[in-house]
Amino acid sequence: MAQQINLPSDINLNIKAQGQPGKDGNTPIRGIDYWTKGDQDAIKQWIEDTIWKGKWG
Repeated sequence: MAQQINLPSDINLNIKAQGQPGKDGNTPIRGIDYWTKGDQDAIKQWIEDTIWKGKWG
């Protein structure tokens, strides 16, 4: 039986945020929040090659 580990729901790593704040607070955009078609195709290809075709490590 696996041991249950209770983790806090909010972990403060005491690391100050870096970078400039977004103008409207809605920074992500890339392929309009988030992956572009090219990104999606690359991820699908990676899954196909790595998992389905057995090229894992």
